Amino acid sequence: MKIIFFVTILINFLFSITLTPFYVTIDNKKENNVIFTVSNATKEPVPVNISVLELIANSNQKETRVKTQKIEFYPEQFILNPKEIKNIRLRYQGSKLPAKEEVFRVIAKELNINVSDETNNTKPTTVNAKIITKFTYEALLFVRQPTAKEKLEVGLNKTSQGLDVTIKNSGTASVIPQFSAYDFIVTTIDNKEYKLLEDDLKGTKVKRVLAGKTNIFSLNNISSIPLNKIKNIRLERKFK
Repeated sequence: MKIIFFVTILINFLFSITLTPFYVTIDNKKENNVIFTVSNATKEPVPVNISVLELIANSNQKETRVKTQKIEFYPEQFILNPKEIKNIRLRYQGSKLPAKEEVFRVIAKELNINVSDETNNTKPTTVNAKIITKFTYEALLFVRQPTAKEKLEVGLNKTSQGLDVTIKNSGTASVIPQFSAYDFIVTTIDNKEYKLLEDDLKGTKVKRVLAGKTNIFSLNNISSIPLNKIKNIRLERKFK
């Protein structure tokens, strides 16, 4: 008996499922149901698993996620046929909106290897194995009061490579303190203020600072101002 294996590895982002939108906010208890959409642009059926995890920490460039009963969702597992679009319905279970924003990861994961066996009594047995590279797609769900807002306190520590900036968020909403939304303003030892340039922030990995949490970011490419002249730093929104 002769066995022939055909193995095809398919790696193509253009021909995979999609999860949209990237984020949704619930800030009205009367409208605590939201919908995410999963679509299959491929020519093959794709088994999909949906899960929801609560994001409880986001420091050192790593998210800490836990299982949660706060979000009810349906369906959890399904086969997504070619060109099919399916709605995922989520509902926040709390009796009222949280005083401090809660953040959840909505995750769509393609499931395992698809193997088909074909046997013909007059021909050698052929086993066709199609290994499809599986992807995981993630979106965000924010649940908060309509008046929720970040409140940032910034400190710094000089290192041999640059500055470590500590950002404490004592507000009620999370925020990504990136250059497009904030000016990074430094005060020098002679009490003059300067805005850091975009080039000063190149290579800086900025992650979301959750409400009530603290993150540390490293600024290692500051060149517009001598590091030994910097006394402190603050963040100021560009658009209020």
